[in-house]
Amino acid sequence: MKFLALLPSEQLRRMRLACGDDDIVQVVANPESFLKLTKRSGWDVLIVDPELADENNLPTFLRRLSKVSQPLVIYTTLSRVPASAVASLSARKFAGVILRDYEDSPDMLRNAFARVPIEFFGAQLVERLGSNVDALPIPLRRATVAAFCSAGLLRTAVQYAGVSGLTRRSVDRWLRRVRLSPAKWIVSTAQFLRAYPLIRVPDLPFAAVSRLTGYGSIRALRHNALLLTGSELAYLRTNGGQIHIIDLMESALRI
Repeated sequence: MKFLALLPSEQLRRMRLACGDDDIVQVVANPESFLKLTKRSGWDVLIVDPELADENNLPTFLRRLSKVSQPLVIYTTLSRVPASAVASLSARKFAGVILRDYEDSPDMLRNAFARVPIEFFGAQLVERLGSNVDALPIPLRRATVAAFCSAGLLRTAVQYAGVSGLTRRSVDRWLRRVRLSPAKWIVSTAQFLRAYPLIRVPDLPFAAVSRLTGYGSIRALRHNALLLTGSELAYLRTNGGQIHIIDLMESALRI
């Protein structure tokens, strides 16, 4: 994963302990530099402690921070930033809050970082499909949100139907009624959204990506990528971007 970080030294040290060998951490020294770099594509996660902004500029920094388009994690002590301000940021579907000395052991940070891309892409797609998803029966609506936004991976359409408590035929009938693609497309899209952040990691072999995301083989991963995006894995690694991928997934799911 590729991180853009604006953190005090101790939080940065803890973050580095949680990162893997393949992770890239770009550290910036001040809020203005951080905001400028957020305009570049390619970041998997933005992680920031707003308390590094001086008191006079803090409200402006928080307002500008709320407008970034990438996945955002607030990692702070809450010693100076109002809790209400952090809560307003965490209300965004693709943001998270980590409190220093409370939930920032290396394992907890590692798990939090791993969830961010899943929650970001899944929440963005569910938001795009909101009126369609809301028209589903509540059990199927919950299963659909879980498919895209939860850490657990639904590997098959049968599993997806099982979570909803409906038969596979009933699930497809309901999806068709609300003008969404069949269950196998829901599952296929959700699985690809989990793979995409890893596809973007420069030195991570595609075999490892396929293994970590439940595909089992590069061939299966490549087939799904071509089916959903029309592009090869090598192209997706260095081209496109998060919003482009979400656009493609939305197109794949609407009928």
